[in-house]
Amino acid sequence: MTVAGRMGRPVRQGAGCQGPIGMKAFAAMIREFKRMQFAANRLGMGLSVKAVASELGYSDPYFFSGMFKRHLGASPSTCGERPVRKISGPSIG
Repeated sequence: MTVAGRMGRPVRQGAGCQGPIGMKAFAAMIREFKRMQFAANRLGMGLSVKAVASELGYSDPYFFSGMFKRHLGASPSTCGERPVRKISGPSIG
């Protein structure tokens, strides 16, 4: 029984999911996620979305933006805008 089945949730299997994910598909997902992390670093360095998309082999920056958001949960244009959060230690006094 699946975890979802044990929790009392309905289990649905879409047309694209015909069985457990294979190792090749899993490895491809990991590679793409790492590429998007690399892209986030490049965007954080100030490169444009178009430049990073081209660097990664995407001919369409809009398609790259969609893939980026799908994998990392944020649009690529926000990568350079996130403020760095400072963590301070306990005050001594």
